[in-house]
Amino acid sequence: MTETGYDRALTPGIFPATGAGAGRLWRRPLVALALTAVLSACGRTTDSPSASSASSASSADTGASTESTEGDAASGPPATGEATDTDLCTLISKEEAEEAVGASVQDGQSTAENQVLGLVGSCIYQGTDSSQGATVVNLIVLGTTVPREVFDSEIVNDMADGAPVSGLGEVAYAIAGLATVFDQGLVLTLQILNQLVPADAAVITDLLATALDRADALR
Repeated sequence: MTETGYDRALTPGIFPATGAGAGRLWRRPLVALALTAVLSACGRTTDSPSASSASSASSADTGASTESTEGDAASGPPATGEATDTDLCTLISKEEAEEAVGASVQDGQSTAENQVLGLVGSCIYQGTDSSQGATVVNLIVLGTTVPREVFDSEIVNDMADGAPVSGLGEVAYAIAGLATVFDQGLVLTLQILNQLVPADAAVITDLLATALDRADALR
């Protein structure tokens, strides 16, 4: 299986645990969303015998040609996993990241690609001194067309230890060191640690709100 933006977001060491809820958050929901994307893709292009038979019968009845079918496929949506040049670090600047952690950080590293749930990727700012533990400001775009039911069932369930955040998107939650927001299919998650110490919830949610405002261009 080729590596996706979800896999890169799960790179060991990028998201150190900051409590029981935080440990679960980075493993379970991202994997679940990735599986949802895979299942959705498979559902669109099933190769089951019954589906193939039905398709063949339909083509025979309507006289559809192979060339026409190929033409339709060529004009369809782009394949998932296609990297884009979208710079997700435009959602949070280096200066804003440094202000949030109260320390200097390296230049941001952005990765983005198209998936079944829309654009996914991340922007990560890492501290310049890791001798006392990781300092990180990491913004993850989990998708731009995520169904609300997927967010509720796969992410909110892992935020049981968190608190709702009012006035941020349609719905948002925060736990120690991170917050996540859903707004019209767009899902953003932000984690901020300074030498493994979680940032204040207000700092995280304020910066996440800034990123959400700028993310309108991603929709």
